Amino acid sequence: MGNLDRPKRKERLSPRKQPIQPRARETVEVILEAAAQVFSEEGYHATTNRIAQRAGVSIGSLYQYFHDKDEILSSLLNRHVREGHDLISRELPGILAPGKITRGMIRRLIEIMIGLHEKDPALHRVLFEQVQLELFRKGYTANEELAIGHLKLLLGHTPKARKKGSAGAARLVVHAIEAMTHRFVLYGYEGVDKAEFVGEMTDMIESYLLNK
Repeated sequence: MGNLDRPKRKERLSPRKQPIQPRARETVEVILEAAAQVFSEEGYHATTNRIAQRAGVSIGSLYQYFHDKDEILSSLLNRHVREGHDLISRELPGILAPGKITRGMIRRLIEIMIGLHEKDPALHRVLFEQVQLELFRKGYTANEELAIGHLKLLLGHTPKARKKGSAGAARLVVHAIEAMTHRFVLYGYEGVDKAEFVGEMTDMIESYLLNK
């Protein structure tokens, strides 16, 4: 898929000029929001001129904060990762409430991941295909480790778990959910709608973890 064709780019994670004053931070947010819209509409062919025009700022103002559109994409990826971390942190207490692995917990975890990725599929596709793979991997590692740690603990407290307390099983499940929800939201599975996808994924993970 797109990952194999990604061009190598210089690793840039932060804008060239760090916005400190409220007005500067507001300008950066306006640029990023405009960039998200333009990338969603035009894909990677979007230009910094189009982004500046949509944001209502001069191209010089844009270049005060970003070297090029690749750096803007990196900042959009960072924002997406932060949103994912906030969502997972907010939803985890409710998911973990039963204190063990349940079918409902598995289903809810899958639904949360779909919700995160389907917020803006067109923009997400550009991020997934164009941001350097290493940056994409680094961005998701912290969120994945958070979910893996909690899932491992739940496996240890689930009487009928086939992989009781297994860090390897927890890692495999989180990575499988992440990869397959990405694939479904960004590219789809022919003839499979959202409800069927969630049901089939839930069956698969439940069978693996609980021998159902």
